[in-house]
Amino acid sequence: MRPEESGCLAPHLGSPFAGYRHIDWFGPACWATADIRVRRFTCSCQRVSYEFGQAGGCYAIQRTIKAADGLIIERTALMRLSEADRLWADIFSGAAR
Repeated sequence: MRPEESGCLAPHLGSPFAGYRHIDWFGPACWATADIRVRRFTCSCQRVSYEFGQAGGCYAIQRTIKAADGLIIERTALMRLSEADRLWADIFSGAAR
């Protein structure tokens, strides 16, 4: 769904494709630095939302899941910009989750 159709300010993701690639997710401690700049994000009104973060010259994706007992925050390993851009595109296209 496009943001203007829902009244939200950020994009919503569609369903993943059958046979999508599973991303390796790690706990929030995998980013040792506190200086994370969020560069892109999906709408937080959804049960699962994503953020594209930058720490210096490294990049990663964060996934936040709204669970019954609170938030579950998971992150990818840090990677180069080209890898992070490709992964972000795969998440948006439904090819990876």
